[in-house]
Amino acid sequence: MTDYAWYRSRHICPRCRQKDAAKGKVYCLDCLDKEAVATMRYKSTHDTRAQNRVYCRDRYQQAREQGICVRCFQRQARSGKATCQICFNKIREKQAIYHRLKRAERMNND
Repeated sequence: MTDYAWYRSRHICPRCRQKDAAKGKVYCLDCLDKEAVATMRYKSTHDTRAQNRVYCRDRYQQAREQGICVRCFQRQARSGKATCQICFNKIREKQAIYHRLKRAERMNND
């Protein structure tokens, strides 16, 4: 049994390991408040998200211009394409799995 599970089973906050957990919660009220503040700080990064979108767009465009794979940014892209052969194969494999699952779902629903 992990420490987390041990504290949780005894209704003790697994974060601070000192106070009782709040009713119906895993953490104590103090730790819940700290978590809420941290979450607010994390989620209130609208400007950061906008900056990240710009950064990612610029990075994509630069990679495209330089002929580098836009997925891994490490290897040369295939001629006239955006991705290298390795990334392309990974994408195709994931697509094949997805479509196989979707096809099986459709067959089961019919």
